[in-house]
Amino acid sequence: MNRAVVIALTLVIATTVAAADPDPPPAADVAAPPPSPSDAPDPTTPTPTPTPTPTPVKQVMVEGFVSRNGTTFDLTVSGGLKLWSSHDAPNRWGFARVRAGVMRYAEPAFLMAGIAAQFGVLHSSSLGIEVEAASTEVGAWAQLGVFPIDTVHGTSVEAVIGYTLFGLEYQRRVSGDRSGDQALVLTLHIPLGLVNVMRKPPRGVTVYPSR
Repeated sequence: MNRAVVIALTLVIATTVAAADPDPPPAADVAAPPPSPSDAPDPTTPTPTPTPTPTPVKQVMVEGFVSRNGTTFDLTVSGGLKLWSSHDAPNRWGFARVRAGVMRYAEPAFLMAGIAAQFGVLHSSSLGIEVEAASTEVGAWAQLGVFPIDTVHGTSVEAVIGYTLFGLEYQRRVSGDRSGDQALVLTLHIPLGLVNVMRKPPRGVTVYPSR
């Protein structure tokens, strides 16, 4: 009987200990929280390519045959250096001349005439008339002049042939006390009236502003 009591007490103690300290169940795996939007890597933003600025374009419209023609005011300025003279009387080393008149043109031919005043290489100042013909196609020009009003009371004449801005000019006094004076001159010729005509668009050409 004592043995039965001991076994019963042992069973009771074992049951009490098991109830007081049970083994805890294994902990469940906790899933990691999803990454927040702030933790996500930023995608690389491509650099925008700059748009090239278009080059302004000037539009020109041509209607039919293009040629400059008309009548307008003319102004020509000339000057030069003496290359040679045939007399021992006092004479200047150069000259200056200006002509104002009218121009008639039908491109490439230009015809000009006007009143000219010069501070001459024949040691006088004079006033007269000049006629000039020029071609813009070949760049050549020729000029004739007569100067009856002169400070030494004589009449002088001139003849010039040239190319672009330069010419070779011959001057001679044909009347008065110093008749026979003559000189050869290298001339610089600036046809301001012709330049003004050539810088304008011809008729039949319409130039629109750049866009």
